[in-house]
Amino acid sequence: MPSRSPYLNAVALTYHAERGAPRLVAKGCGPVAEEIVARARQCGVFIHESSELVAVLMRVDFDRDQQPGADYLRLNPRGQVPTLVIDGKPYFESAALLMILAERHSEAKLAPPVGSGMRAEWYQWIAFFTNALAPAYRCWFYPPDLGSAEHPPFVRAALRQRIEDAWSLVDAHLAAQGPYMLGAEFSGVDLLALMYMRWSRNMPRPVTEWPALRQFADRMRARPSWQRLYEIEGLTEWAA
Repeated sequence: MPSRSPYLNAVALTYHAERGAPRLVAKGCGPVAEEIVARARQCGVFIHESSELVAVLMRVDFDRDQQPGADYLRLNPRGQVPTLVIDGKPYFESAALLMILAERHSEAKLAPPVGSGMRAEWYQWIAFFTNALAPAYRCWFYPPDLGSAEHPPFVRAALRQRIEDAWSLVDAHLAAQGPYMLGAEFSGVDLLALMYMRWSRNMPRPVTEWPALRQFADRMRARPSWQRLYEIEGLTEWAA
């Protein structure tokens, strides 16, 4: 988790659902910070930039076996990521952060005008992704959330079916009303969709196996902002 580039300070966190909050496993300045970031990139680990969080976590004392539980939980009570600090106040939940940023930066046109029919659809699809896909993905990737180290076959099959049913609905929607989630115009909900689509890359059936979803993914991944994100984060997997 770097503070800026070049990275003056960086920390590394690991997360296990049963522990409740991320655990600090490395921190450092200068060359150590650069090494932390380099190792993360080599392993395909997401790099989140937040100088405020890094400043808090750099104060953790390894010698006393301190951990960021209390400090991080004050920022995000769920002990998960992402957390975004705006004007000194922390906010969490990806969909909420999307809506906050869309309102704060109206010039980016991440959301249709308030009161319009398209704005209503924008809310609808944000709710769909966060309710139909996020919980199912969470359970798929973190079996301990359902009480076992690994999913029994019938649970795994049910979760897979739920995820694939949701993507089938989105595929049909894009085929009929695309090329973007709201039709002809790009919006922030397309970014939310792309985030969840990327999560499927190592699933038994990744989203790129649906024709309309594949076209949508290719269109979104060709955007300069997506390519810039990959450059900044040093990502290579699911680039195209």
